[in-house]
Amino acid sequence: MKLILGTRSSKLALAQTNEVVEALKKEDPALEIEIKVFSTKGDLNRHDPISKLGGTGAFTSVIEQALMNHEIDLAVHSLKDLPALLPDSLQLCSTLIAQDPRDCMLFKEGYHSLEQLPAGATVATCSLRRKHLILKLRPDLNVVGIRGNIDSRIKKLQTEDIDATILAVAGLNRLHLEKYIGQYLSIEEMIPSPAQGILGIEVRKDAPFISLIEKIAHKESTERMQLERLFLTALNGSCEDAIGCYIEKNTQHYKIYAMYGNEKNYTCIHEVITGDVKTRIQEIAKELKSKINE
Repeated sequence: MKLILGTRSSKLALAQTNEVVEALKKEDPALEIEIKVFSTKGDLNRHDPISKLGGTGAFTSVIEQALMNHEIDLAVHSLKDLPALLPDSLQLCSTLIAQDPRDCMLFKEGYHSLEQLPAGATVATCSLRRKHLILKLRPDLNVVGIRGNIDSRIKKLQTEDIDATILAVAGLNRLHLEKYIGQYLSIEEMIPSPAQGILGIEVRKDAPFISLIEKIAHKESTERMQLERLFLTALNGSCEDAIGCYIEKNTQHYKIYAMYGNEKNYTCIHEVITGDVKTRIQEIAKELKSKINE
């Protein structure tokens, strides 16, 4: 059997796709796999805000169209790039084991921690979620926008008038760039984007090889993906919203760290959930949204 996998052209996207390739080949060594690379709106335009490029779909819509057109058999995404609602003919499969969900800070030479940054220091991020939460920790900082892949953001940090930036630990780990991490931010401090660190494996609903993907899946990571995307779907948010969600499973309960906001305001919640987990997650999403809309 031959499978064609679609992905973006960035180093991180290719590293993520190769994780899936390796897992599939390990399960079925006879499997023939081709990787087809796409340049998305978000890749071609690294200057304008994502909201002007069609939101989170700016990184996925071209690949999803290729999937629906049968040009590829399977798409691999960073789940934070994938909109809450998928096209009717597509679905997410179970996923591989999740990477570290946390965010971290990278600093210009001379700084080593958030606490060490002087008042008025410039922190670059294109994420409204990160902007809200870093200003909660340090309201005296100057937060500015930034675009580009991981390599270009590291270069901008080194060469431009920026003192620090915030990135996902998972991306740095996948590219073996851990040496640039200056400080890990806890889940409580910096609630991650829903399903951060988890790969999205998207297929057509009638794909005949879904059972093969199920064999390489990690049960706990798949459950976390499903619950956190349930939160995202309940909000029906856009790239102009600040949305964070991390769900931790313990022996007898779940713990949810969640946030929702707009440019002006945001609200957070930390709650232990027992009983009907899916219903409560949707209720929390609606509660957060109603607080912002009051």
